[in-house]
Amino acid sequence: MDRSGDQEIVEYKNPWFRVIRKGKFHYVDEPMAHNAAVVFIEFQGQLVLIEQYRVAAGCVLLATPRGYGEGQETSAACAVREAFEETGFRVSERDLKYLGKVRPNSAILTSVVDVYFGVTNENRAERLDTDEVTRVVLCSYDEFERKVTDGYVTDGFTLAGYLFLKLKMRSS
Repeated sequence: MDRSGDQEIVEYKNPWFRVIRKGKFHYVDEPMAHNAAVVFIEFQGQLVLIEQYRVAAGCVLLATPRGYGEGQETSAACAVREAFEETGFRVSERDLKYLGKVRPNSAILTSVVDVYFGVTNENRAERLDTDEVTRVVLCSYDEFERKVTDGYVTDGFTLAGYLFLKLKMRSS
């Protein structure tokens, strides 16, 4: 609950986010993030990941598919769509398991993003999003964890989501 009484002033906005000043603080509001999703996909016992160039990071990152929801789309529907667009793998919405929510940077972002896990047995189709994704990578859980400990995986959504996944797997 905000008790500051400070007025919110929009300093900058575009279709994806707004930079807001409130008193001496600035933060980024992502209105489209209310139905955004991160999705872990498993195919034949391996995780399906993507390599993607991220301008802000200045490098290619190994990560899970993710994206903003479109219109009134639910976060689960977003997870299904993003999985297919970015990897070519189809995951059924009814087979998705909800893992939790991630606040990627609670100091400056208002975003809260849902994390899902789904298993697919369908062979990969041609992915649609060839502009954003450099390549699709399949790796075992052990191989992925080595990439994490070696410092190769640094994407916050991917790291936080994987923790949810491991904890849910352990408790079931």
